[in-house]
Order: sequence, then structure tokens, then C-alpha cells
Amino acid sequence: MKNAYDADATQAEVTMARLDATDATITVADDGEGMSEDTLRNIWLVPGHDHKAKDRASGTRTRKGRLPLGEKGVGRFAVHKLGRAVEVVTRQTDGPELVLKIDWDDIASVEYLDEARVEIVARTPQLFLGGRGTSVTVSALRGPAWTRGEVRRLYRQITSISSPFAARSDDFAATLSLPQQADWIADVPNTETLLESAPWRFTFSLKDNEFSWRYEFRGFKGIALSPRTAEGTQFGVLLDPKDLPEGDQDALRGQDKPPRAVRSSSTHQEGIGPISGTLMVYDRDKDVIEKIGNSASLQEFLNESGGVRVYRDGIRVYNYGEPGDDWLGLDIRRVNSPTKRISNNIVVGAVDLSLAASSYLEEKTNREGFVEGVALGRMRALIRGAIAVFESERNIDKKNLRKAPG
Repeated sequence: MKNAYDADATQAEVTMARLDATDATITVADDGEGMSEDTLRNIWLVPGHDHKAKDRASGTRTRKGRLPLGEKGVGRFAVHKLGRAVEVVTRQTDGPELVLKIDWDDIASVEYLDEARVEIVARTPQLFLGGRGTSVTVSALRGPAWTRGEVRRLYRQITSISSPFAARSDDFAATLSLPQQADWIADVPNTETLLESAPWRFTFSLKDNEFSWRYEFRGFKGIALSPRTAEGTQFGVLLDPKDLPEGDQDALRGQDKPPRAVRSSSTHQEGIGPISGTLMVYDRDKDVIEKIGNSASLQEFLNESGGVRVYRDGIRVYNYGEPGDDWLGLDIRRVNSPTKRISNNIVVGAVDLSLAASSYLEEKTNREGFVEGVALGRMRALIRGAIAVFESERNIDKKNLRKAPG
């Protein structure tokens, strides 16, 4: 799906067909630029090709102004983990339709790999009639059959690939379709509705070490407590020294009296670039959550989608924000101060970065987060510093909320 984004697609549709049958298939189709035979042969079929990394390093953008998300040239091989047979159909504007089939049973039957034959066939368009794009279909699926729970989790991952908060200069949407099991995801709660029901909203930005924030308490239906807003702009954000990377902490230990808090500087944003974020925060107290409405759907939504996700140029960096991924240490912080801190299961948030400006943040080969290092440690500290401002404001309204009659 991220390759679809790199190909300037406006949409990527995942179709999981006949999941309860032996001929189940998974298809990812997009309306992007498509591939030429030269690209298929000399890039797509070449492990570790670095053309995307070179384009990103040189600042070369697509027609839609996108920088490539891919860089290591191995992501495309993930499809082969899903099934033993893969068919790629692709077409560029006014070109023939190219078909590439890979059958790993056939490949495994030859003694030497260079004896395995993979053919690229050109044909009159049958799939992309009057259009362009790429379709990758996986069959002979590996492993046990997909379950309803797994599909629902996948649905939330797919639909969250684009940031729900950031303003985008281009359109890219991802969808999941299940022709035979549509009822598996039919009752998944509407994300926009549940986000709008959040009692608290907090937005912030940190650019060139100028920290701006806005806090909103929206109130609750049936509770006589007035909404409240607050905002501010200041130079730098206060950081807990314990949140900083080891190297930064070592520099502080040399002082006669180590500070309890450190104000950020431009150095802390080096190689990370501007950071902006939005937090939608809830209260799971039984008496309070019933006032929000849709309490059952909201509880399920927070269990599955609670946490803070990371986006670069509006496209998600996995697995930040997935269930059980406490990358910001919010749950650990809350253990020591349960009434004053927020945890992952009451917040749905997004942090937005610039792909061009965050060059020190390198994604892991398996596409599961950034490589640990100084830049990631500093980014964590900066975001936690911003969250501390929200928590301070929220505690004012929480005290008033607990005093409210009934």
C-alpha cells in the first residue's frame, strides 16, 4: 500500500476474497502511475534496489509532490510471506498491460535458482481498461485461515494509513473490501463520530523551537460543567531530563545541581524537523463515559485504536499506536500518578512529521517504527513535554468534573 502511495495513487484498495475457502486471495490494487517493463524487470525484481532512497536523498518528488516512503527495496517481498503464488498486473497510461506471475512451488522445484523462470507478458488491457495502475494478487495463502478478529484489526490498520487530522496537499485513501464476509467489518464504529465525541482536544506544534498549543475542554452532555479553552506560545518546551537520550543526560550530570526540567533548544529538533500533534482524550470512568454515548462502541474503539500514532507527510509509520505498543511510555508514567497522567487506552492521537526534514529518523527494514537512536529519544522527550502541558490543563477540569453533582 505504501508502494501505491509512492506511485502517486489516490487510492489503494485491499480485497480479501473467499477467506473461508481453499482458493482465498488477497489483492491490493491502486490507480497509480503503473510500471513499465524496464521497471518490472530491473527494479521490482531486483532485491534491495536503492532508486527510492536516491530519490529521497536528492529531494526528487513525484508529480503530486510526494517523496518516496520506501528506501531499502525489500518491502515488495512482504507479499510472498502471505501466499505461495503472486500475480502482478500493471499498466502505464497508453501502454500495454503487463502481467508477471511468480509461483514459489515451481521455483522450489528447480535445483538452482537461476534455472527458475519468471515471465513478463504484455497483453491488451483487461483489468485497467482506459486507465492505469497496479494490482498485486496473492493466492495459495500461507498459514491458518484469517479470523474475524484479525480482519477487523487489519481494517483499522488500513483505514488509519492516512492521518485523520493533518491537512493534506494530495488525496490518498485506503480501503478494505470483503465480498463474501462484508458483515465482519460492517459494524466497526465510525471513527470520525467517535473522535468528535472526545471531551478533550489538544493540538500543538514545535517548529524552530517555538512551541504553540491549544487546549479545549468540550464538556459533557448532562453535566453542568462549562467548556474551557486555553492556549499559549513560548520558546521551547519543558523536558524531563530522564526522558532524554543517555548522551544528553550525561551532559546534565556534570552540573553541580542537575535540573528537574530542561527547556528544549533547536538542537533537540535537529534531523527531526517540525513536530505537530493532535490528541483526542476521553474519560473511561463508568459514570462519565455513559454521558458521552455509544459507550460500548467507544470502549471497543479505545481498546483497538487507543495510543499515539506517527505520520510522515500524512502517511502512517507503523507500528506506533498499535495495541500494546507503549512507545511514549504513557502507561508507565500513569502507574506512578494514575489521576494526573493519561494512558494509551484513553487517548487517540497523531504526531505529524515532515519526511524531508526528519532524515535522522530512519525506518526499520521491517517497517515497524524507527531505528532506536538519539533522534528518536529526543523526539519522544519533546512529545512527552507537550503532553505534560495538556495534562496540567486537563487536571483543572478533572477536579471540577469530580465535584460535579451526580
